[in-house]
Amino acid sequence: MIRGLREELLGRGIVLSYVTVMLVTTTEGTMNLLFPLYLDQRGYVLAGIGTIASLFAVMQLASRVPVGAAYHASTARRQLAAWLVVFALSTTGYAIVGASLPFIIALTLVHGFAFGALGTLNLAQAISITGGRTAGPVLAGSPAAPPARVALRALPRGPAAAPADGEWVAEEPPKGPVAQTVGA
Repeated sequence: MIRGLREELLGRGIVLSYVTVMLVTTTEGTMNLLFPLYLDQRGYVLAGIGTIASLFAVMQLASRVPVGAAYHASTARRQLAAWLVVFALSTTGYAIVGASLPFIIALTLVHGFAFGALGTLNLAQAISITGGRTAGPVLAGSPAAPPARVALRALPRGPAAAPADGEWVAEEPPKGPVAQTVGA
């Protein structure tokens, strides 16, 4: 009994799933910390930063249902590999696009969706590996409820706080709080 459980929880497939979750979550946590600073350094005003950053959570939420519904244990590795590529490309894309609002928004939408897809697929795969039979359909809706409230409440706050002229980028990029602190 214990040996079977140990093999289930520490088998090759589940360990790979744990490593993937660790790497992707670390990347996303770093993105969440640095993304507002990235936008600040490119001259975006606070309202724009908040709105753009909230798109991560909205797209994570949006990915849960379709990705969970499309999950099949037989194709899980291919699905994970494809979403890892999309996640990696969208993460590195910020280094290329500069301050272009349409590109930053597009990358943010894709990045958030890919992160939500990876989380859903990894959890579904972990349940499948350890004996779950209906992991994908169950996960399509259940993990989405808690982040839904946060994501949907955060999204409208940015535009509500925007300047009257609606500009999201300052005319002259200000030095952000970090740059001022380190004396740049």
